[in-house]
Amino acid sequence: MWLSVVVSALWLLAVAARGGWTTVGDIFLVPVFLILLPAVFTICIAALWRATADWRLNRLSLGPFLGFIFVVLALLVGSILPSKPAFVFRVHRDQFIRAAEAGLRMVGEANRYAEYSLPPAPFYESAHIGREPDGRAVIEFAISGSYLPLVYISTDEPTDADDTCSAGGVPVERIEPQWFVCRRDWN
Repeated sequence: MWLSVVVSALWLLAVAARGGWTTVGDIFLVPVFLILLPAVFTICIAALWRATADWRLNRLSLGPFLGFIFVVLALLVGSILPSKPAFVFRVHRDQFIRAAEAGLRMVGEANRYAEYSLPPAPFYESAHIGREPDGRAVIEFAISGSYLPLVYISTDEPTDADDTCSAGGVPVERIEPQWFVCRRDWN
């Protein structure tokens, strides 16, 4: 059972790292998780085998299922854990919308390339707005580093955010129309 608890904790740590909650890198967590994953499957199969044996002997108890329960709970919690930028956006939604509107007013309606920085705020580290010649505007809010930015895109198309949600990165989650969390790929 202790092995399933360790693997469950490592799984939650990996999900938290991918969501920007911790700085522990995937370079450490992925190999450890892959090494311990077969052990968890073995533990779960052994727990089910023992439970069916106990059931046939009319000695059903919760003990054999504890390792299995830890793994299932870790998978459920990991699947509903939002990324840090998405959580911060939900908590400070109105402030982010006002900052985006102020940024759009700052660059105006000019049909030329423009890039500006927004003033600092307590709910983000930095924010940069860019307007392309075709009129689209992209605002990147760095919540906890620039690896996983919160992005406002005026066209509601994540591929319009060059080097954040396209080309050099990928959209991770759509929070609401025109608001995305993207993952930058620095390689």
